[in-house]
Amino acid sequence: MLEYAADETLHIRLETAVYPAYGAYEWTVYFCNRGRTDSAVLENVNAADLHIKGRGARLKGVLGDHINQYRPYEYDLGAGKAEFVSANGRATHIYFPYFNVETESGGALLAIGWGGTWSASFAYDGQRASTHVLAAGTLCMRTCLKPGECVRTPLIAAVRYGCGEDAVNAWRKWYIACNMPKERADSPRPVPPYTSVCLAYDTGRPNSDGSISE
Repeated sequence: MLEYAADETLHIRLETAVYPAYGAYEWTVYFCNRGRTDSAVLENVNAADLHIKGRGARLKGVLGDHINQYRPYEYDLGAGKAEFVSANGRATHIYFPYFNVETESGGALLAIGWGGTWSASFAYDGQRASTHVLAAGTLCMRTCLKPGECVRTPLIAAVRYGCGEDAVNAWRKWYIACNMPKERADSPRPVPPYTSVCLAYDTGRPNSDGSISE
């Protein structure tokens, strides 16, 4: 954890975790008012601003639920910038906040951990062989913080992988080992699969857990 005092009121805290065995890391940024007056205006806050090295960058993933029904996509970033804006407050509605930036020398799997509006853009620079990734949550945020108030960015998670088939199970291995809840507090085993019933109005349509609405 790192902390920085931007001024007398606004403090910025970075909470991060690194998983060397899985090539993974994650972070969240917090803004807190520790003064006695309102903070300065907080705006144009990015949750991620990073560069992924590698030539021949392509962006792969799936679209969200609702009208897109998890339709896969693949963009050649050398042909132009890719942008996603999820503006309705349902984080996986229309667009999915999970991305695979693939290059000739490997790539990165990225996720925006957030339950509200978000945006993401991917711009490839062929001369520098680098893909610039920008991501944000809470679109058009422009606010000040009252004394004692805190806000945060989305959690950003990244799993780096090498060439070939390395990407196939990279995210799955990290997620199961480091993120899934355990069967019991004193057990190394993850929670086993379970069966659920979903009651919904859209009868006959698939749900995100694989069940069918009835």
